[in-house]
This record gives sequence, C-alpha cells and structure tokens, in this order.
Amino acid sequence: MSRCCLTALDTRAREAMAADLARGEEGDAVDSYESHHIEALGEALNQHSGVSALAKLVNAVFISATLVCDYTVGAELTQYSIAVSFSGEVEVVAISMES
Repeated sequence: MSRCCLTALDTRAREAMAADLARGEEGDAVDSYESHHIEALGEALNQHSGVSALAKLVNAVFISATLVCDYTVGAELTQYSIAVSFSGEVEVVAISMES
C-alpha cells in the first residue's frame, strides 16, 4: 500500500473516530477508549482535541476483504487499541476497542 493511500485512509479513520466521539453515545468505541485512559492522558486529550488526534497508527492489515487500522495512545500507557475497519469500497464499517 502506498504512503499516499495510507495517508488518505488515516485521515478517514481519524474523521470517523472524531465523529464516533461527537455522537456522544456512552459505550461507543472511542468514548470507551477515552474514558478508560482519562487518568493517564488527562490534559493531553484536551490539548489534542481527543484521542482521534492523539492516537498513533501502529498497524494496517487486511483481514479477508477488510482493511483494519489499529491506533493507540502508546504501548507504555495501555494494552488497548482502537481498530477502524474499512470495506473494499474504502468506507468505514466499524470502530471497536481491542486489547
């Protein structure tokens, strides 16, 4: 996968994470991830407008016809990641918190 394509997918994934959080529904993946890490991240979440800006893309892998991009705020802080899954048409189909 080219760097250009990965950059575009990263942008889409971050937009989807921000939208997930903006819905404000307790228990959504990004809300759960932020809630779980609020003590460790505290002010950094506020400075970076939430996890969608703070998280690092650490893995991108195809599972069947689905591309899954994994994001984390750091292995030193957590064993959890946010997985953003894309369909073959490059649409976000799921966002979940993984361990």
